Amino acid sequence: MFQRDSFFRGLIAALFIFLVTPVSSKEPSTVVLQCNSAQHPMICKALAEALKAQRPELNLIVAEDTTPVDTGGPDQTSTLTISYHQLKRTNTLLSGQLIWQDQGGRRVDGPVLGLTIMDSTLRGKDLSPFALALVQSSDLPI
Repeated sequence: MFQRDSFFRGLIAALFIFLVTPVSSKEPSTVVLQCNSAQHPMICKALAEALKAQRPELNLIVAEDTTPVDTGGPDQTSTLTISYHQLKRTNTLLSGQLIWQDQGGRRVDGPVLGLTIMDSTLRGKDLSPFALALVQSSDLPI
C-alpha cells in the first residue's frame, strides 16, 4: 500500500511539473510588417489582415519599410520583421514577395507570387487573396 501511494504521489508531482512548466516556443512574440504604405497602401493593409488571419493572436506592428521600429522590449530575438518587396506593378499585374530573417540571422526570400487581372484593373478587393497566398506560401516562422 505504501509503495502504491508513493508511486501516485510521484506521478502527480511529475504531472504537476509538466503542466506548470512553460513550453519554450520559437514563434516570435511580435511581428513587424515593414511596408511602404505611401506607395502600396492597399497591399500593406491586405498583408496585415492576412497575417492576422494566419495567426489571430499575433502582436502585429505595421511600419514604414524605411523606419527603424522600437518594439517596446529589450528582447529583439522574439521579434520577427517581415518586409514586402514589390517586384512589378501595372494596372492589371502585381508581383511581389515577403522577405525576413531566420533564427540564424540569414535573409530568407519567400516565393515570388503574381496576380494578373484580365478583364479590369487591380482593385483593393483583388489584393486580399494575393496577400493571403503570399503569407501562406512563404512558410513564415509565425
